[in-house]
Amino acid sequence: SIHEVCEGELIQTEQTEKLAMTEAIYYDIIYKKTASLLGACAAVGAISVGAPADRVAALRQFGDHLGIAFQIKDDILDYSPMEVTDMRERKITLPLLRLLDQSAPERRRKLVAKLSDVRNSPKNVDYLCKAVLDSDGIAYARQCMTEYRNRALAFLEGYPESDVLRSLHLFADFVLSRDK
Repeated sequence: SIHEVCEGELIQTEQTEKLAMTEAIYYDIIYKKTASLLGACAAVGAISVGAPADRVAALRQFGDHLGIAFQIKDDILDYSPMEVTDMRERKITLPLLRLLDQSAPERRRKLVAKLSDVRNSPKNVDYLCKAVLDSDGIAYARQCMTEYRNRALAFLEGYPESDVLRSLHLFADFVLSRDK
């Protein structure tokens, strides 16, 4: 898991410098930087109580999928007032990626130019945030986040009703509803 996190950070740094991001690369980065760690934690929890291999694998998948949802939520929260840290670092997260993918070539070039100059022109951050908020980028990210949460919960099917199962469901709901 630590190897994955480090590799994800290196890929993100490389992509930030290039300003070349795709959804596939974005998901690879967030899997490696966030989901792999949550997945490992979920698997270790199952191992620690002597769960059979299929249950360990299911909980690993639960954690992986919920970790992706968690990171998408984190990226959505970056568009809250005063919370544009990733954009100031020129990171292209899912809401901005959606805007770029949906933009005509000329508008995309303008948006990428503004992103490439955010360190020198902080007003570009405001411009890009407004552009994302005026697009369907946030709604698209919410939809993807919800889908990943739902996929995570599907890996819990077949477990008997228990306090632990209820806690995992509550945790999955928290991932989507958190505001920090």
